[in-house]
Amino acid sequence: MSQNFVQLVATQTRHAFVSSFSHPFLVGEGVMHQPRGARTIMFESGATFNAEEEALAKRDHSGRLVLAVRKVQTTFPSMITVGRTRNNDVVIADALISKFHALFRHLDEQWELADAGSQNGTRVGDNVLTPKGPAVAVRSGNIIQFAQLRFRFLDAGACWDALRAH
Repeated sequence: MSQNFVQLVATQTRHAFVSSFSHPFLVGEGVMHQPRGARTIMFESGATFNAEEEALAKRDHSGRLVLAVRKVQTTFPSMITVGRTRNNDVVIADALISKFHALFRHLDEQWELADAGSQNGTRVGDNVLTPKGPAVAVRSGNIIQFAQLRFRFLDAGACWDALRAH
């Protein structure tokens, strides 16, 4: 796929986008900048996605980081891992994100998120997840926070709507 993410959203109908991408997305809340003090490396992603989805791990035209929540690694087949290292399914290259920070599971048409024992925490809305504790249900529209980084968890249709609105 040669189109970048912005072009993909701009040129596809909502129906075509949803048909192409049945998985949810994490859309950064606001523009993500490198914090002062250089503890955080620049946000990059895409290396863990296949060629067709590499464009989906990019910033949109407003500067928000958009990440596909889908299985791309062969390890841990029952979960979608989130962390700062490239061996995760969702890579957030930030020093405050643990190497293996959290995990998503998709069970019976419901999404769940659990903290994998991260140092800087995971939240769903106002709910702080217990490190290595039970998973909590997540729904499209929920705010998810990994360390200090806030994302909105959106199904493909809601992602298309949100990105087209800006």
